[in-house]
Amino acid sequence: MKFLMVPALAMVGLLSTVGCNQRSDTSEQMRDAAEETREAAEAAKRDFVNSMETRMDQMEARIDEMKDRASKASGNAKRKMEEQIDKLEAEMKDTRSTLDEVKDASGDAWSRLKNNVESSMNDLGNRVENAWNELTKG
Repeated sequence: MKFLMVPALAMVGLLSTVGCNQRSDTSEQMRDAAEETREAAEAAKRDFVNSMETRMDQMEARIDEMKDRASKASGNAKRKMEEQIDKLEAEMKDTRSTLDEVKDASGDAWSRLKNNVESSMNDLGNRVENAWNELTKG
C-alpha cells in the first residue's frame, strides 16, 4: 500500500506543477494581450492626431489665402474679411488646444476628447469653407 501512495503523491505533485504552469502561461498571455491592446490604442491615437493636424494645416493654408486677399482689399470689404479671419484664427487656436489635450491624454480620456476635436474640426472646416466661398464669389 505504501508503494502505491508514493506514485500517487508524485502524480499529484506533477499535476499541481502543470496547473501552476498553465496559470502562469495564462497570466503571461493576458499581459501580452493587454500590451497589444494598449499599443493598438496608442497607434489609433497617433493616427487620429496626425489626421487632425493635417486638416488643421489645410485650414491654416486656406486662412492664409484669405489674408492675402484681404490685404489687397480696401474699405469695408477689407474690414469684414479681417474680422472673419480673426474669428477663424481664434477658433483654430481653441481647436488646436483641444487637440493638444488629446495628445497628452491617455486611456479613455482621449476617446472622449476625440469626439470634441472631431466636432470642433468639422464646424471649423465648414466655417473656413463658407468664409472662402463668400470671399471668392462674385
